[in-house]
Amino acid sequence: AAGGEPELGASALLLVGSAPPGPFRAQLAELANGVEVPGGPRVLHVMSRNDPINPTEGAREVARAVGGEVFEHDGEHIVPNEEAAGRAYVALLRDAGLLSAAAA
Repeated sequence: AAGGEPELGASALLLVGSAPPGPFRAQLAELANGVEVPGGPRVLHVMSRNDPINPTEGAREVARAVGGEVFEHDGEHIVPNEEAAGRAYVALLRDAGLLSAAAA
């Protein structure tokens, strides 16, 4: 990086209740047709079947463009904390190398 600063990279990306960015819909659509970046971050999309603010259709659009795993829940516009969600979060961290199998 410039000036001797270390480059920052993400090994995990958690997107909760995402929605397509209105002014950047065309760019998002282009991502969906792109290629996967080798060594890119592990991605988990958390979306609700009942989200009144960011409906599932928009979250799926983002998931198709970005790639990664999807976890759906029945809550509304929340970050779920039930056991199944916890397992999904642990799997993301473990697969990204941020959590050892023993700790999981």
